[in-house]
Amino acid sequence: MSKSKVNTSNYVGIIENVKNYFKNFQFESTFNLVDGVALKLHWADSTSLVNNVRKKAKLGEDQFFSQRNFAISTIESLKKVPVWLNNGGFVFAMSMYDLYHTMGQFIKKESLETELYNIQQVSFIGPLGPFKEMPLIDCINEQTLNIYIHWLVMTNKLPQRAFRLLTEGVVYAELHQGEQMAETTFKVSQITDSGILFKSNNDLLLEKLAYTDNVKIYFDNEKIHEAVNAGNTKENADLFYTQDKLKYFKIDSDKVRQNLKYNSHKSGEFYLFCRYHHMKESDTPVEMKKFTTDLKELLLDSVA
Repeated sequence: MSKSKVNTSNYVGIIENVKNYFKNFQFESTFNLVDGVALKLHWADSTSLVNNVRKKAKLGEDQFFSQRNFAISTIESLKKVPVWLNNGGFVFAMSMYDLYHTMGQFIKKESLETELYNIQQVSFIGPLGPFKEMPLIDCINEQTLNIYIHWLVMTNKLPQRAFRLLTEGVVYAELHQGEQMAETTFKVSQITDSGILFKSNNDLLLEKLAYTDNVKIYFDNEKIHEAVNAGNTKENADLFYTQDKLKYFKIDSDKVRQNLKYNSHKSGEFYLFCRYHHMKESDTPVEMKKFTTDLKELLLDSVA
């Protein structure tokens, strides 16, 4: 990968994409960092963009004031939807807002799993039922949850991300245990300033990882840099994939952070986060940290 900063050939294009994003601001919309490249940003995924949204909303600019009210009305509407839980014959009332608030606490503290995922007797009709046995997590709507979470970020009630890029791609990987090796693929989900997030819906991999010494992931550092510099119209899956056996990083399996999605019990999808400082035998940590640092500077310039 080139050691230079992100090439200025696309500097103006990136700045323009950011400005257009805020010109037509929608609370839940994302935008392409570079046209034709599978790298997307949401305002809550960058400290610079979050600060800009807060500032514009505080100033009462029309588009931001309107979208702020949209988020507030969505959240307020949750308070008007009653839910009744039957716990051993004792029925108590709550609202859908209470469920989303509980979900927010779960995200913040990674607690309350019992309340969210255990089977409950739930009614949306009234205190006399009928009651349906289901986990409370199944009452959560993903689109509404995103609005709620992003509202918490906007109002500084949830820690904000320093920087992440939403992306798409596929990488080849090897799971090593002693002399044994298993092959698989991971989807690339996010590029952040601290590591790379992969995802899979192959739940057998979680069991394999528990008995694996290390994971070797073949990852091309150059393609993503070239895509931002010059634009890229190749297939998304080709943005990171490589068959070059020299382009890889290795990470001990106990350093791979495994996370389930809130609805993994239905989708089967889970995430694997690899921190740069745990990657070995590779220049990926240095190059990707530099890549994200350069982009953060561009974003800061775009909202200055």
